[in-house]
Amino acid sequence: IYQVGGNIAWFIPIGFLLPYLTGIKPWQSVLCGMTLSIFIEGCQYLFALGCTDIDDLLFNTLGTLIGAILYHIIITKREN
Repeated sequence: IYQVGGNIAWFIPIGFLLPYLTGIKPWQSVLCGMTLSIFIEGCQYLFALGCTDIDDLLFNTLGTLIGAILYHIIITKREN
């Protein structure tokens, strides 16, 4: 459960806070989250740290997407 939920939960703030703090578009924050996840997984593979898994990349990106969606919903409701 932590493997899935933890990977998603750790990346939700990236999807929410990047557009909020920097002004980038929510879809760009999803790309940043995916790039960060690729970097983390690449380092794990290169340095034999932890467990490199494609599922981590998918769940981290999903977490960033959820954060970006939450940001979009909150901003849209705030503007109305």
